[in-house]
This record gives sequence, structure tokens and C-alpha cells, in this order.
Amino acid sequence: MSPDSPDVYYLIGEAYRFKGQGTNALKAYNSALEVDPNFGAAYLGLARARLMNEPGFKAEFLFDEAIRL
Repeated sequence: MSPDSPDVYYLIGEAYRFKGQGTNALKAYNSALEVDPNFGAAYLGLARARLMNEPGFKAEFLFDEAIRL
């Protein structure tokens, strides 16, 4: 895995999310998307982190984008 791979940022986001740090997770997932806007897993992470921070958040569009990519 290359250091400039979106996977690195995605996995950092996952670590933050599992620690309950939704805001930091969101930043990491967005960094993954800056590297590769077509990285579907980052959209899944964004949806999960947003729902963690805002339980009523309408995340369907993020899940749809993750599936599409």
C-alpha cells in the first residue's frame, strides 16, 4: 500500500470511528476522497461517521455512491 493511497486515509478514518471520534473520522475519509474521488469505501465511511455524529442524518445518498463506485 502506497503512502499516498486513499486506503491509508480510509483506515485512519475507521480507527477514529471505532474510537468514537466521528469528527476526526470524517476528516480522514474526506482526505481519502481528495486522493481518489472514486474511492467508494470512503463514502461508506462518511455515511457511518455522519450517522454516528447525527443519528437522524439522511445518509442514503452516501450509501448509494459507495455502491455505485
